[in-house]
Amino acid sequence: MEIDTAALIRYDLCHESESDLLLSSLQRLYNNEGDQFGEQVLGGQQWERYRFEGDLQLTDDSLGVFDSVKTFVSFETRHLIEAVTVAELSEEQVKEIEEEEANRTQYVIDDLAEQLSGVAEKIPTVAPSDFNRQPVQFYVEPPEAQQVFGNSGDVSDELLAQFLEENREELSKIHYGVDHQQSLLNGEDLIAPQGTAFPWGKLTVFNLTSPPESEADFEPIWLRRLRPLHEYLRAYLWFNHRVSLLAELDQETHGIERLMRNGSGETGQFQAVLEIENELDDIRETWTNRYTKTVDEIADLKSRPPLRRSRRQQLEPVKVNEITEGSPVHSLLDIYDQQLATQTEQITSDLDRIGSKLDEVSNYIQDKINVRATTATLRQQRATNYLTIVILLLTAVTVAIAAAELFWMG
Repeated sequence: MEIDTAALIRYDLCHESESDLLLSSLQRLYNNEGDQFGEQVLGGQQWERYRFEGDLQLTDDSLGVFDSVKTFVSFETRHLIEAVTVAELSEEQVKEIEEEEANRTQYVIDDLAEQLSGVAEKIPTVAPSDFNRQPVQFYVEPPEAQQVFGNSGDVSDELLAQFLEENREELSKIHYGVDHQQSLLNGEDLIAPQGTAFPWGKLTVFNLTSPPESEADFEPIWLRRLRPLHEYLRAYLWFNHRVSLLAELDQETHGIERLMRNGSGETGQFQAVLEIENELDDIRETWTNRYTKTVDEIADLKSRPPLRRSRRQQLEPVKVNEITEGSPVHSLLDIYDQQLATQTEQITSDLDRIGSKLDEVSNYIQDKINVRATTATLRQQRATNYLTIVILLLTAVTVAIAAAELFWMG
């Protein structure tokens, strides 16, 4: 299979609060300030973008083997910052993939993809960098358009199915599995995971149209075409990040009620309850912060693709799994949709459950404090009453003694 353009794309994501750290980290990596871009959108709002390119300043010079490396930073989504690093393969690397046997090229591609983790280790990101889960796409563009288009100019179901069946071996050379979950993105790019265990990890993207070489002011046109794919990754990675943060808070409240089951109202245990209440106040402060951020972020993400479904039919006009024999039940985008729906339900459920648990624990602790404070007050009152009686008795005895002395003296 001839390759005209080949590139590895790594997708990273962080919170807007880390924008200064992200930009300063990239400035150190590329040893330059980067090019700044602005884009006016509806309502007059200005979106900032940055592009960094050049030789990366890593401890090892592994990324120097690529033809070029660029990182594109976008502030398109409120609260979140996207960093997309593109490493275009050199002619030697492309030639190696073209000439290697199909059972060997996947190791070549995996080794190149692993090198991009060097960037992720230097910047703030919620995206995983471990080998099997890192969000890296291998984009391949042949020199000519493939014969899959009908007279109308749209993809023909029959021709596409024939192309996939006849080119199984050739596609496997670029780590594209015809038997994996597949989708045809916007009628131009075939996408499939390189492994079936984790569909959000490494993907192969094969272009069918071979569009003319062109580059927008900010990014290559072919990279812009892949934005819908990155919109899916954005939603998945951020939801996954928030679920893990909520799980940490959930874990912090485990066992608090057990600590309260001491049964006695002694001063030391009362002090322990007060200390637990202070710890709970800290947890609730963290919870309030994470809750409000998460609710706002969910609302923002739901208002944008892919959670906003209006663009869904445009993204996948042809269902590859419906036109090929022996293909998976679901398309890749269907898998994405299902897992995002599950994540949305999980994060909403976690917000409700953890909030309710914190309220219950807080009420339980406050009740314990009130009971023990009341008990201590009653004990103090009883002690005061006993002391008053003793004082009265002592006073009576003192008066009696004084009276006796006066009587004997008189």
